[in-house]
Amino acid sequence: MTGAFSPLALRKKPMSKLNFPAANARETHPWRWAIFWGAVLGVIFFSTYNNVNQYTATLEPVDSFYFAWETQIPFWPWTIVPYWTIDLFYGLALFLAMTKTTLLRLVKRLLLAQALCISGFLLFPLKFAFVRPLTDGVFGGMFAALAQFDLPYNQAPSLHIVLLLVLWRQYRVYTAGSAWRYLVEAWCGLIALSVLTTWQHHFIDLITGLWVGAFCLLAIPEQPGSWRWSPAPAARRQRMASYYLLGAILFALPAWLLWPGISAAILWWIAAALAYVALVYRWGSAAHLGKQADGSIPLSHYCFLAPYYVGARINAWYHLRSRPAYSEIVPGVYLGALSAQPALIAQLAKANAAPLASVVDLTAELAQVNSPLNYQSLPALDLLPLDAMQLQVAATAVEQAVQRGTTLVACALGVSRSSAAVAAWLVTYRVYSVDDAIALIQQQRPCVIIASAQRDELLQLADQ
Repeated sequence: MTGAFSPLALRKKPMSKLNFPAANARETHPWRWAIFWGAVLGVIFFSTYNNVNQYTATLEPVDSFYFAWETQIPFWPWTIVPYWTIDLFYGLALFLAMTKTTLLRLVKRLLLAQALCISGFLLFPLKFAFVRPLTDGVFGGMFAALAQFDLPYNQAPSLHIVLLLVLWRQYRVYTAGSAWRYLVEAWCGLIALSVLTTWQHHFIDLITGLWVGAFCLLAIPEQPGSWRWSPAPAARRQRMASYYLLGAILFALPAWLLWPGISAAILWWIAAALAYVALVYRWGSAAHLGKQADGSIPLSHYCFLAPYYVGARINAWYHLRSRPAYSEIVPGVYLGALSAQPALIAQLAKANAAPLASVVDLTAELAQVNSPLNYQSLPALDLLPLDAMQLQVAATAVEQAVQRGTTLVACALGVSRSSAAVAAWLVTYRVYSVDDAIALIQQQRPCVIIASAQRDELLQLADQ
């Protein structure tokens, strides 16, 4: 089964206490692994960061990049306190991981963050442009300690911000449903502010740091998802990856010509998002697009993939202008677009029919907004056929939803992924042949497309 496509628990209310991930009965708290990885990460951090800092110092003069308005940013000596506390957040996060799986996911993100930032410092060396005022007292001592190993280089992307975003996401898991969450998030906000008010970084460093941090969260997702390093993927996968890569190149060319500038930055953003989606289609899974079990897409992920998410919304709106948003396939089971929920709810209420009870959502690129009580997210990549195992999972999810009442099986348009799921349900739980299931769905919703590759997977499911 592909990474993100597995039956997920229905949405539940958050816990009222610290929400540490439950450990497997046979798995103990990975204290020794936390100590080991803490030591490894420490060695990697100080060796690479300091060496690159020293190397950049030999390249003088080094350029600076900042906006004129940044000269108005105040210098607040006290913000060196939250600036330093990211070290505490870093170390503590390793020891709060309750399972080895959680710990390794965090370690992978931190290593990726370090690798990307060090690469950025080497490829695009920059220097902080302002002279920091002299500071005495306790705060002055903290600035002096920072100066012992930190030169005014290693600017973009801000490693401080990249690590902060990765750690913030980790602490959101640890503190979900707890009052601690608000304190932790407020302090994270102070840390983010401090990179500017300690005169340690320019604004461009902060923005690129958010961007790289979001990439780390997407590339190593919370939902199970692995990168496949197969040299010869399915033809459809390879073709979709090529389309997105071509789009990335078309946006990157004018971005390169217009750089620097706001227009160029936006074009680079679009190009990078499309290139990442190309990687997902070529080697990744739906989990790498960031959709969560409750159907939401974290704000941090929008920092990197917003152009793709927005493009998916526009594409869905454009195509739904000329086709019905949903269709009833059999009594109580509707097939349609994810955005069709409000219209379907209104129609059911107007007809005094049973209200919408469940949604089975197969989109990976659209966030679920109007969530009924029973919601299941089974993210799948658009325009790729679901394999037999995915179809079995989807059929089971639809059957569970139908048991609760009126159900909408949805994807972006209600044309491909969702129709395959409904066909799998008819074959598995309603004893239809594959051809009869497809014929029924296309009769009720003529816009449905079930390609030959998808039909082959349905036949394999039927054989099982």
